[in-house]
This record gives sequence, structure tokens and C-alpha cells, in this order.
Amino acid sequence: MRRTDRQDMAQDRSAIRTDAGNIRTDQRNIQTDRRDLAQDRSAIHTDANNIRKDRQDLRADHQDLRHDGYYANNASNASAGSSTSVRGNAPTGQQRLGTPLNASTLASNTAANNKKATDEQNTRKPWYHLWW
Repeated sequence: MRRTDRQDMAQDRSAIRTDAGNIRTDQRNIQTDRRDLAQDRSAIHTDANNIRKDRQDLRADHQDLRHDGYYANNASNASAGSSTSVRGNAPTGQQRLGTPLNASTLASNTAANNKKATDEQNTRKPWYHLWW
């Protein structure tokens, strides 16, 4: 054999080893991608369930608001999608009839509700929660 043939064969062996290493890396990447796809499918399924539950919650909230008299009982307003407020007996600090809902009203209502939730949580905790 000639010298150039031996050099070509050595280069070919080196290229084969490099290709085999690349194939192994590609196979590992494919396995990782399959795991990622499975996790993504699971997350999509979870998201779809959460969206379904959120829609049910929204429907229930709208029914509660209608039941509480928050929306006008006028059929033309209801069919037009109007959400006119007729509630006049809102607790102090909450939005009353004729008061426009703006950023400051919303912020004060939210702060009041958060304070109520925190106060209720603190009164329910037993004294020994401080040590655990």
C-alpha cells in the first residue's frame, strides 16, 4: 500500500470514530427531547384542566353575582352583556351604587379584603405554631 492510502484510511477511521460519537450524542439528545415532550404534554393537560376549572369558577361567580343582585335584572341589559351595578347595600369600604370602579377604589377594596384574610388567619392559628 502506498503512503497516501494509509493516510486516507487513518483519516477515514478517525472520521468513523467521530461520527459514532456524534450518533451517541444525538441519541442522548433524542431521549432528553422525548422526556421533555412528555413533560410538556403533561403540562398542557394540566393547563387544560385548570382552564376548564377556571371557566367553571367564573360561571359560578357570575351566578353568585346574579343571585346577590349585582347585575341588573333587565333582560335587555343581560342579553346585551351589560354589567350594570344595582347593588346598594355594599359594606363600608366596598364599591357602592353609582361609584365608578377605578384604580384607587379597586386598590382600597383589595387592601381591605387582604387585611380581613390576614386577620382571620392569625386568629385561627394555635399558639404553638410559633415553634414549628
